[in-house]
Amino acid sequence: MASRVRFSVIAPSKFGENIYMTGNTDILGLWKPERALELFTTPETYPNWTVEVVLPSLLQLEYKYIKISHNPDGTISSCTWEEIEENRELKVSEEIIDVFDGLIGDLTSAKKPGRVSFPQISTATPSPAYTPLPKVLSATTQNNFSSLEKVSNQNLSQNQKIMLLMYNLPIRGSKDPNTKKWSFELLKTPMSQYLIEIAQSRKSEIYFIGILNDCDVSSEEEAEVRQELKKINCVPVFCQPEDIKNHYSFCKLILWPALHSVPSDFYAQNQSKELWDAYSHVCHSFAKEVISHSSGSDLIWTHGYQLWEVAPKIRKELPNSKIGMTSLIPFPSSEQFRAVTNCNDLLRGLLACNMVGFLVFDHARHFLSACHRQLGLVSQSQSGGMLCVKAENDRFVFVAVSHVTVEPLLFETEENSENEIIKNEENKKTQKVQTQPFVRGRSNSFNDDVGQPVQKAGAGAGWSVTVPELTFTAEELSALHRYILEQLPDLALHKNIRIVLGIDVLDYLGGIYNKFLAFEHLLSSYECWRENVVLLQVTIPRAGVPWSDSMKDYEQKLADVVSRINSKFKTEFHTPLVHIVSALSLSTRKMLYSLSDVLCITPLKDGLNVIPYEFVCYKYGQQSRANPNADQRRQTGSLVISEFTGVTKSLSGALRVNPFSIEITASEIDHALNMQIDECIARISKDNLHIQRHSVQKWTHSFIADLEESWGKAENLYHQAQNEKQQKSQLSKKACLEHFRLSYSQSSSRLILLDYDCCFPSDPSCGSLASNRAFDALQGLSKNSNNTVILICGSGRDSVDEIVSKYDQLQSIGFCAENGYCYRVGKQREWKSVNPMADLSWKTTASPILQTYAEHTDNSSLSETSSTFTFSFRDVDPALRQLQLKELLIHLESVFQRSRVRISSGNEIVELQTKGCCRSDFVECLLRERNYDFILTVGESSGFEDVFELLEKKAEIDHIYSCVFGQRKSKAKYFVKDTEELMDVIQSLD
Repeated sequence: MASRVRFSVIAPSKFGENIYMTGNTDILGLWKPERALELFTTPETYPNWTVEVVLPSLLQLEYKYIKISHNPDGTISSCTWEEIEENRELKVSEEIIDVFDGLIGDLTSAKKPGRVSFPQISTATPSPAYTPLPKVLSATTQNNFSSLEKVSNQNLSQNQKIMLLMYNLPIRGSKDPNTKKWSFELLKTPMSQYLIEIAQSRKSEIYFIGILNDCDVSSEEEAEVRQELKKINCVPVFCQPEDIKNHYSFCKLILWPALHSVPSDFYAQNQSKELWDAYSHVCHSFAKEVISHSSGSDLIWTHGYQLWEVAPKIRKELPNSKIGMTSLIPFPSSEQFRAVTNCNDLLRGLLACNMVGFLVFDHARHFLSACHRQLGLVSQSQSGGMLCVKAENDRFVFVAVSHVTVEPLLFETEENSENEIIKNEENKKTQKVQTQPFVRGRSNSFNDDVGQPVQKAGAGAGWSVTVPELTFTAEELSALHRYILEQLPDLALHKNIRIVLGIDVLDYLGGIYNKFLAFEHLLSSYECWRENVVLLQVTIPRAGVPWSDSMKDYEQKLADVVSRINSKFKTEFHTPLVHIVSALSLSTRKMLYSLSDVLCITPLKDGLNVIPYEFVCYKYGQQSRANPNADQRRQTGSLVISEFTGVTKSLSGALRVNPFSIEITASEIDHALNMQIDECIARISKDNLHIQRHSVQKWTHSFIADLEESWGKAENLYHQAQNEKQQKSQLSKKACLEHFRLSYSQSSSRLILLDYDCCFPSDPSCGSLASNRAFDALQGLSKNSNNTVILICGSGRDSVDEIVSKYDQLQSIGFCAENGYCYRVGKQREWKSVNPMADLSWKTTASPILQTYAEHTDNSSLSETSSTFTFSFRDVDPALRQLQLKELLIHLESVFQRSRVRISSGNEIVELQTKGCCRSDFVECLLRERNYDFILTVGESSGFEDVFELLEKKAEIDHIYSCVFGQRKSKAKYFVKDTEELMDVIQSLD
């Protein structure tokens, strides 16, 4: 179980000096000052420094404080350690820990005093960052911290399970051709390794659940495969091939385009019912595996838009489970998301989770907007920086924005550096392997397996290279390395040649075509680069994606522009654009990073793209191990990225471009190529600091800690909501039919005031009548001579007369029109005014103001009577409604603050009327005309609150019952839930 630890220390410092802490874990930098964790202070709290960090339980932590000053370029200028003999120690054993280390000793030693160990880290297979040490804290150390109140009393215990749901299991499988037996290996990705560490620290079981990709398992082999996968904590999900195919089609042809704001395939939309059923069925298969392996309240972490329908099915069977979902691709605006088939079902699928994580706030904002616009759900901010949505049944779903980058440890060695490649080049040439990748002729299709060797660079016209879309062996990767160096020797050997590297996925949104046009503009407008720069573009085909004719046309379009650029600007010894279509391993990418000066990534729409993070990590590591004989400019590097990718918000040191602006993109590439070394170092260092703070390890631990914390907070919010409902029910009790009937029978002069909109939710004049039950109930009451029945409405007198003339059942009903200004009782046809001398001159001032707002607010409505204005925002877009409603009220109050105009708002309506001519004034007028011993009032709008307050003061009347329509906070003593319940009350009286 993860713990939140807050460190506090008192440390005076000079200007420019900051306090850091480092220790024996990766999150504290493994005793490396350049990776230490920074503490924070403010002018109000100085010299107190604090930082909050998430650590796994049972960790034996050792740490020290250091004071660091930085140069303008971000490098460390001075580093002093605290003068203590032993490392500070802390045993992490609580869910929340507050550590106060007091006033630390002098930070004057440039050396590392006392006992500090330096662990050896293997970058090939990162060792666990959190290894509990067999030591016991001293009493003095234990007194340095105290346990705070736990976030939740129901957090995961150490023996509960962690389940990671991914569409494809992170495994590699093979089948022995002789024995016909399957064997599987769990891929050691950073995330899977860190989850295993967390499970081990909790003494919990962990399961990886997903579909077997690229493993053709027959139904007879399923039981055997399931047992084999159990050995590596994996649970396979077996589905029918047709369901898998249609699920994939729904994801790639409908959901993926919509999430990237691209119109979906029209043919797929016509098949949406079949595809949606398959999507839902596959998600149901995942849920079944989770339910069968769950203990009831486990932690379930779901990845990917392919599984958005899993959570509701799990929630139904396992209501106490803690479900988290991460989405690392964009989330579109609510207007675009509405185009997705079953979009509301997908939203409810996400809302069945306890926490939903997005990469950037823009994606989270769009999700919250979709919840509000499509489901009517309201979001709010919570302490700790997370947002939450109040879903159905008072469930609170938290929304987190959590950046994730890459694992820096994978880039700290000099593996595949430029110098190593050049040094070993002669040895590689002697190996007997295929040395040339394949190129596809223009007439061949993409899936051709046979190609032809490529000519030497510069020997022919423009060309592009396609490596077969297969799993690379070590020999094939080595051949790719050699190919680049053999065909383009200037890349590694000539310091005058600048390399712009591009690595993108082959699809429309990769922005490759725009990048080629920008590079062409660079060569045309900046002549100095024509023979001194090479764009090395590696395009990665999407594995398993059906290759449509339109995508083939797009690939041909890329080939044409490559040919055009090279034929225009090539020389005998220089080809400016090299295009390679190939999958790339990590080692190959490292080699390409070592050769390049600039990385240019220009997608038109993207979520998480790890290539820029990898480039920054590698270049930062290359700076730290700089070779004085190598090109210093190439050892630094600069970054040009599209403003439409999800990583652009976090890489503040990169040059950001709009890929649709060809000229600006070319200009920024020129800026990157001309950038001074000091500026490159400062920018790379700045971005590397972000990567260190948001590594895969820290993101994994943080997400699990946030999920557990959000579960506890949601429980507290649920109980608060229930308490509020209970308080409301205490303020307004549900109407008691027996009690009302008894009082009604004991009285002889009765006044019944009903809100017209409560009796007829749809206006009868519009042809959409309420049930005949309302007419019958009102007619029955009005026939009793002891009853005065009046409907109160906001319509004008002419509208009321028109309604009454159409419906005979309303002939004997009294009406109060214009929200209290005029009325008539019983069968009277003449209207009386509550205040015949009322000054209505204010209407000439209000009318142009309201007309202006109506013209600028789509779907709003403005109605006018002889004495009132009613401005309705009910059909207005929610975001616009909030802005315009607030602004209108401010405007009106500033104009009429000293006049006798009453401005009221509620239920998305603004009403203006003369003071002294309101509903409460009308009721006062009735009570002066006749004495009543029974009064029943039912109203919905905020204007009825004055009526409820007035009747509360009439102690001389024996039986007064005020009811608010709908269960909400009100001055009324009772409430009725809806129109049907109101009719029950009325019909029970007679």
